[in-house]
Amino acid sequence: MAMIHIIDIIELTLKVGAKQNENEYVLGKFGYGKRSENGQRLVDFLLEHNLTLLDSIFKKNENNKWTWMSPDGKSRNETDYIISNHPKSFTDTSIISKLNLNTDHRMVRASLKTTPLKQSRKHPPPTRITDYSGISKPTLDKIRVSDPTNVKTSYAKLQNQLTCHKNKKVAKHKYTLSDSTLQIIKERKSLFTRELRNQKKQRIKELSKKIRKGIIKDRKDYMF
Repeated sequence: MAMIHIIDIIELTLKVGAKQNENEYVLGKFGYGKRSENGQRLVDFLLEHNLTLLDSIFKKNENNKWTWMSPDGKSRNETDYIISNHPKSFTDTSIISKLNLNTDHRMVRASLKTTPLKQSRKHPPPTRITDYSGISKPTLDKIRVSDPTNVKTSYAKLQNQLTCHKNKKVAKHKYTLSDSTLQIIKERKSLFTRELRNQKKQRIKELSKKIRKGIIKDRKDYMF
């Protein structure tokens, strides 16, 4: 299977707009807005490298096309794009509008077909080896002396201990944010309303900095 390349572009002065002629085969018929000079440069780049603008090939209503809004809320444009060399591998593009992030942009996403990728015979996946060194010696000794005559029972107990140990190792890798960080995220989310957003810009900015620091601290605490 050929490699699928995906490019995500965010640029305020880059507006591709609608398809202007049939030679622009890299665009679909569902473009949005007017084209800027940088937008034309992107179209030329797509034609040169045979790449497709995925956002233009799936039909959406206008409210689900714009990706950036000016700070005063008066201007809206499509300035965020997803590009690929294999458009037929995708089933849809969409906008995620309700994200708890301090940004004037709306996130764009693309949905891939669920056909599983073929495994390369030349490069098989690496063998996973579970570390059982954490099982205590008293636990193993207890299994050995429990019933020397019944090998089946001892084997079942050993297998149970190995399974429990493996599950504990997997559970250890689950990473969660601390309550304090989650509380700050919740406070910032409450300010993301049309009425409060412009009034509370400075507070949102302060909370965003605290969230970044909190996430870094939580990750360090988890790792060590």
